[in-house]
Amino acid sequence: MKTSPGYLRSSLSRMTVALAVALLSGCGKQDGPPLGTVSGYVRAEGAPVSGALVIFEPEEGRASVGRTDERGWYELRYTSIRKGAEIGRHTVRIEDTEGVSEDGQSLRIPSEYNSKSKLTAEVVKGSNKLDFDVEISKNVKKTPRPTGEG
Repeated sequence: MKTSPGYLRSSLSRMTVALAVALLSGCGKQDGPPLGTVSGYVRAEGAPVSGALVIFEPEEGRASVGRTDERGWYELRYTSIRKGAEIGRHTVRIEDTEGVSEDGQSLRIPSEYNSKSKLTAEVVKGSNKLDFDVEISKNVKKTPRPTGEG
């Protein structure tokens, strides 16, 4: 029985896709601990904070990280292919990556939210929407906002 080259390419293509799906899904197994998905907004005195790193550090285990977009929205990733954070209590750090002075100090987010953070959050199984509203301290310089006037 003779098969056409088009049929072989189509069959190989379907097998490649099936293999890729099986490898990416781990054949139904999740490697690592159970996670809860975590997302939310970071604001400073009500205004969105863009470009900040949101880090959830569990008491034991691996940290999860997200970056805020222009709306202040973040979504945590445990690994490059797994979203979320480990179930349990976390120390939360919000690190400024855009408003930083020459000496490395944040111009928008005080140290009590990053290097000296006392923020905590409890991650539960399922979906977790956790918003953070950062209060600007007197020690942190407020950066002027563009008014759009030209």
